[in-house]
Amino acid sequence: MRTEVFRDIRVALAMVAAIVGAGFASGREIVVFFSGMGAFSWLGILAGSAACGFLTGMLVHFAMRTRSASLPQVYARVMDEHCGDAAQMMHGGLMLLTGAVMVSGGAELGALTINLHSARLIGAGVTLLVALAGCKWGTGALAGMGALLVPAIFVYYAAMLAGMPETTPMAVSWGSLPASALLGGLYAALNVAVAGGVACMAGRSAVNPWRVGAITGGCVMVMLMSANAALLSAGEAIRDQPMPGVLLASRWGIAGFYMSAGLMFLAVVSTLCAALSSMREQILSLRPAWGKGALLLPAALCAVISAVGFKPLVDLGYPLMGWGCALMLLALLVFLKDDDSSQKSRGKSKKAAL
Repeated sequence: MRTEVFRDIRVALAMVAAIVGAGFASGREIVVFFSGMGAFSWLGILAGSAACGFLTGMLVHFAMRTRSASLPQVYARVMDEHCGDAAQMMHGGLMLLTGAVMVSGGAELGALTINLHSARLIGAGVTLLVALAGCKWGTGALAGMGALLVPAIFVYYAAMLAGMPETTPMAVSWGSLPASALLGGLYAALNVAVAGGVACMAGRSAVNPWRVGAITGGCVMVMLMSANAALLSAGEAIRDQPMPGVLLASRWGIAGFYMSAGLMFLAVVSTLCAALSSMREQILSLRPAWGKGALLLPAALCAVISAVGFKPLVDLGYPLMGWGCALMLLALLVFLKDDDSSQKSRGKSKKAAL
């Protein structure tokens, strides 16, 4: 029993490692989906964490049943080849956007931490090279990074909150209540879709998909609550910055600043590694002969798209892509219900035969 639980924990931690760069790395993502709603952001966190757990369990369930190596393969095998082709385009676009955001995030970290004229270019290059190296270690490395990042992010934001000077509470309208729940759902859809490739690569070794989902949702909720509390107390001047999560540590001086930048760098690398690995699986499923090119091509495209800039990609690209991912993931719900019904029918048939 312990071995089975441990296997599910490893899958959940790999999922969290894939999510954390897109959902936590800069703090900007938390401001866009949660903290911007003020007091109602807590409702959004509950809704987003629950949705994150459910969607993770659903994807791992289908990955286990279909033995798929990539998210588009799940759609092809659960639905049909045309749906698989559509998922190739949608999920491939999401992975490119995510990879570009992570490379751009590395560039922002470079600009904040390196006192050189070409700091952004150096930051982007180092981020990309480290992620490419991490792709060789597979989902086990992602699980290790997840095990490190969950407590580290919680402790980091909790420490930022402790002793923070009080600020004027944000003005919140009642109209923020439904918007906060909706944004929480979009956050979950976007981030679970980001980790969809990992759900397939790691999920095939899972034992109980819904336990994987519960662990994933719980980890996300713990991190979100800590981060949201700190960002709500930080004030709008910090929340409006491209990397508010890093700037929170400015009052700790140079040591705190570089520690926070290092944590965010690890988060960015983990998600970039997951995105590149997912794109590699998608390409190899279509062009098995590409070999190493299946990893180098998406890496080059991510580097080019990252030139758009971190803040525009996060503020505009993520919410728009979130809608598309929400629709894509919700389409699987019908087949989950049908799948459960067919399993119950098979169970009744076996009992009748006995």
